[in-house]
Amino acid sequence: FFEDTNAFFIMKLKEFESILQGIKPFEDPDVELEQYPTSPHLAAAMLFTIQSSFEDIEDKNVLDLGCGPAILAIGSCVLGAKNVIGIDIDEKAIDLAKRNCEEIEADVTFLNLDVSKMEGIEDLLSRLSLSNQNEGEEEESEESEKESDKEEKDKNEEKKESGEEEEEEDEILDHIDTVVMNPPFGTRKKGIDMIFLQKAIRVNTFLFDSWLLSLISLF
Repeated sequence: FFEDTNAFFIMKLKEFESILQGIKPFEDPDVELEQYPTSPHLAAAMLFTIQSSFEDIEDKNVLDLGCGPAILAIGSCVLGAKNVIGIDIDEKAIDLAKRNCEEIEADVTFLNLDVSKMEGIEDLLSRLSLSNQNEGEEEESEESEKESDKEEKDKNEEKKESGEEEEEEDEILDHIDTVVMNPPFGTRKKGIDMIFLQKAIRVNTFLFDSWLLSLISLF
């Protein structure tokens, strides 16, 4: 029985890793931001362990700090996370992450934000709300230029429906269940590693850091 179970998990893990291999890494990583890649193997093992051992991905609100190309964020979506948020200071990284989401068809909300300036869960949710509002206004402006009167009427009806869905989602997304990250080591900016840990702890109680999981696996 145990051999069969182990074989099943290995098969699922390999399948999961193969999906993450389709995520494009940094083309020109910023050394000062320590944009070293998170390999599909590491990301798959990390997320698969979080879900299979702790059940902290599926149906959870997941935050990826310093998301980069979003391999951890997208992987969380693949494993069934309810809501996924990716935060990164680098606009180019956010653009790459969005393109990767389109390729994988993953639904991730991104914030272009310096993690060190994030102040707790209330601040995070406030920034998310403002970002969603701004995006909604931009989409509305673009559509209004293209739509005819009849299409405008249909669009308004769709907006009412989508507005109700957004309100429901806002009610649900009032907390973060799980934080995942592969943060900088602090070789370029001293203390940034501890800042990531402190900020992660301030927004939730379940933190999964690639370093910490590596240490746990040694014991």
